[in-house]
Amino acid sequence: LSLLGSAKYRVRQDWRIGPKLRWETRDYDDGRSSDKLATSVRVEYRQNRIIFVGKLSILKGMIGLTSAIPLILARYPEYKFYFVGRDEEESGQSMKKWMVSRLGQFRENLVFTGVLGQQELAHLYKTAKVFVCPSLWENYPTVLLEAMAAGVPVAAARRGGITEIVHH
Repeated sequence: LSLLGSAKYRVRQDWRIGPKLRWETRDYDDGRSSDKLATSVRVEYRQNRIIFVGKLSILKGMIGLTSAIPLILARYPEYKFYFVGRDEEESGQSMKKWMVSRLGQFRENLVFTGVLGQQELAHLYKTAKVFVCPSLWENYPTVLLEAMAAGVPVAAARRGGITEIVHH
């Protein structure tokens, strides 16, 4: 049986598959073990980071997330939002610039990293308190699997394939 390392426990519990089964773990596409994402860092010891991974676009939920950020920071002003991924042009304007124009007073709480390599992304997952997936539409977002494999609590929209991964 070939599964993500983090799925072993769920399969054993939900499907009552015993420990004698031979487990083989695979990463999504580069052949490295996905167990490398797993971490023993407890959530309370992680940094005050909320991360988003994907392209900055309307379809990925940036308008809704931009509206939610002031509400979250009003309660948790020490948190920082990390946006990992490429910027998209929406109606001739950069989504990043649009977000910054709406969130100017919170600029010190926003970090736009651009695209990160696998090791940098794995480190960010391991140090984040929350992963957000506000997408308006998704098929089967592997970023959710990566975040969950790293032990990051996930806050996700109830849309498309997200509901196949996250049980609300």
